Amino acid sequence: MTDDQRDPAAQNDPTPDPGAAYDAMVEKERLRSEKRQRSQHGNEQGWTATGTLLSGIIVWGLIGWGLAAWTGWRPFLAIGVLLGAGLGVYLVTKQAGDPPPLMDISKAQDGGILGRRTPPDDGPGEPSAGPDEGHTR
Repeated sequence: MTDDQRDPAAQNDPTPDPGAAYDAMVEKERLRSEKRQRSQHGNEQGWTATGTLLSGIIVWGLIGWGLAAWTGWRPFLAIGVLLGAGLGVYLVTKQAGDPPPLMDISKAQDGGILGRRTPPDDGPGEPSAGPDEGHTR
């Protein structure tokens, strides 16, 4: 007789594996932590954009205020604030996103501007000419 046949309670043991419960708890905490990190990343981007925009307005506004106090021409303050707002918006858009791939000519994508093009093979018996062969300088 085997052990399972002697003890019917061993076959229907309702106690779960403690290791499986621990693994489920760890996985649940990991998912919760990832969700929190994603939301924190969005918060960080928002605060960075706000700080950049406000910094531009404040710094250029102070420069305009200083020029207005020095020269006596009051519109320098408004010009400084508007210039700071414009530069702040420009910097926020530069920080927020990458340029579209078709406009990015700094990388050799799909043989773009910086990619070297090789001529097609002329046939099985003839070697193809290199990029500088056949050209005189």
